[in-house]
Amino acid sequence: MLYYQRENYAILEKIKKMLTPKGLIFIATLNPQSSIIKNELRDQIPTYGANMILSKNNFEDLEDKIGLRMIDYTTYKSNVGYDYHIGKNRVLVFLKYYLKLKKAIVPDDDGNIAFVLLKSTN
Repeated sequence: MLYYQRENYAILEKIKKMLTPKGLIFIATLNPQSSIIKNELRDQIPTYGANMILSKNNFEDLEDKIGLRMIDYTTYKSNVGYDYHIGKNRVLVFLKYYLKLKKAIVPDDDGNIAFVLLKSTN
């Protein structure tokens, strides 16, 4: 939960130092460019204690800033999380997923979740 921390770049630098030469960093985070985050969940995010949510551009800039190259940035829609936050009957929400009537997470260019893969350039 990198976005809960105040010093995102310092934390990533420390993680980079622990990598083996072929090591990778996998990050699951919120996608601040998502319309779901911008329009529907925007007011709820500060209540979670989020400090700074890194965008795709921020991850791309890591190569110049601290020597981490972004290998992949893929966005997904967390149906279960979204339905939970907007749903009125949470028991029915989770029943849909338990019975496999709806997928919990699906690839989506405008998804609210981003999976990021980073590699050291050194």
